[in-house]
Amino acid sequence: MERINNLLRELKRCEYAHLLDEAPSTYNGFSETQGLEGYSKYLSTLFDHAEDALSLLSDSQKTTCRQRLQEIKQEQELFDVPSKETLAAINAELQANRNAELRQERDFILLVRGCVSLQKDYTNRFLKHFIPSDKSPNSTDEVETPPIPLIQEEESKQDSEWAFGYKEISETFHWGRNKTHNFLKNPKYAAAIQRDGRKIAVNIPKARELMQLSNNKQITKT
Repeated sequence: MERINNLLRELKRCEYAHLLDEAPSTYNGFSETQGLEGYSKYLSTLFDHAEDALSLLSDSQKTTCRQRLQEIKQEQELFDVPSKETLAAINAELQANRNAELRQERDFILLVRGCVSLQKDYTNRFLKHFIPSDKSPNSTDEVETPPIPLIQEEESKQDSEWAFGYKEISETFHWGRNKTHNFLKNPKYAAAIQRDGRKIAVNIPKARELMQLSNNKQITKT
């Protein structure tokens, strides 16, 4: 249970500091230098360890974990992070004013939003282990239904800012395998791609932002 608790504690954390004199900018202890890749690897390790411990849980512990994950999902929606509108406003200002401090602020906002997006995705992925797969309209649930309704898979995927694996990346962007392969190999889009061994994930908003920038450059050249 300790390994599962380690993951749950991290999923509900939202602690960040930006441009403090005494310390570097960080999110949950991870600096901008470590970036999304470092935080992604950390969460991936916690997730793998928690998955390994699932077989040791009793039914009552599984019910408790499901309730805690649902509570964490609600807490994550209340995380005090810069909004998409704030990010869009900074990007618009950077088009007219290439201010170094403003760019640094934009990069940190991207880090915070990316880390929170990772937390939400790992929460959804772990919650799937606790959703009964044999439900039917006439079935009787022996476990008391928690007060917070379950999030359906379609809803959680729609809210996700990450696509995991070749298949999901292809489906998200409506690409064939060759185009997906070329995208993942293109260094122009490296900032939107996270790798951990054989695992691969794409930050959807960042990928679209980089593709839009690439298209704008091509139009300017012509």
